[in-house]
Amino acid sequence: MKILYAGNFDLSGYTGKNRATRQKLQALTALVDELKFFSVNCKPRLFGLLVTELKCFAYILRQRPDIFISRGNIGLLSVCLCKLLKCKTFREIHADRIEEINLLNKSEIFKSVLKLIALYTLMIDRLADARIFNHPLLKDWYDATYGCGPLDFYCYNGFAQTKMQALDKKDILAKYKKSHGLSDNYRYLIFTGSASQWHGVEYLVALQGQLNQNNSDLKIICAGGRVGPEIDPQRLLINISPLDDQGSDELISIASACLLPVNNRRVSPGSPLKLYDYIKHGGFVITQEQVLGYCDEVQKYGRGVCVNFLDAAATAQRLMDLDFTATIATPIAHYSWQARMNTWLDVFKKVIV
Repeated sequence: MKILYAGNFDLSGYTGKNRATRQKLQALTALVDELKFFSVNCKPRLFGLLVTELKCFAYILRQRPDIFISRGNIGLLSVCLCKLLKCKTFREIHADRIEEINLLNKSEIFKSVLKLIALYTLMIDRLADARIFNHPLLKDWYDATYGCGPLDFYCYNGFAQTKMQALDKKDILAKYKKSHGLSDNYRYLIFTGSASQWHGVEYLVALQGQLNQNNSDLKIICAGGRVGPEIDPQRLLINISPLDDQGSDELISIASACLLPVNNRRVSPGSPLKLYDYIKHGGFVITQEQVLGYCDEVQKYGRGVCVNFLDAAATAQRLMDLDFTATIATPIAHYSWQARMNTWLDVFKKVIV
């Protein structure tokens, strides 16, 4: 099987999207005969998009891949060419872009420009033969709004299976004692990632307030993204920001449990990469109940518990009574990018003749 992948972003970046896409493509490369990918890595951006589009077009014309996968506002010319050459086209879709733009704290002019780009992207999505969603609710929304085809499917995110160096918890705790005042007298609950509107960090502020009222030894650390005074005016949370991947891994390793709230304001709550980072490091996960992509994954594989973060008092009491030890859990290989990419290949094989 020969596959071409194109993304409208630089794969060398360090955001979750960049890292996840690199890991995804590495897993896919090991499963197919040939995988070629192009990404936008030159400036100005419009020039980079045009260059990448032309590279894809030329590659398809010369190499005739079996499958062309693209993501973002790139791939229009290539999708049209693939239709002429009988090459099947798939689009990765991770959100309702218009909805997310409406949630941004930006000027109306700026959001209008972003919406035009989103509409262009949507046109490519609809022209493709099939779409790959990262959440069942997103697929349901698209089906109800535009209609899905028989090859459209959803697949959650995953993590890269790599050999991980054992982390010395005593040394790590000593390191963060010195830099951020952590103490042996407390048990720490860790949240990693940004404080985006849909991540529900405000629920953790209320939860820490309840834990403090109950004289609990549980302390919440938000690591990675800045938690500003508009979210945590009393600075109840321990906020370690900025923090790189290594730092996040270190804090997960010393945490009693890992927190995964969500402010479910979007069509799809998304497939959180931090869930799989937690699991990769053996973390006990506490996530929001009755939310697909969160609670179902944790319960299905026996990796933690589901609570209602919207009820801070009840959740605080639940956590104070909880023994943070994982139950008999499914092997983490079930969450890997390799397992997810095998799901993709099951669909691709249906269209290759």
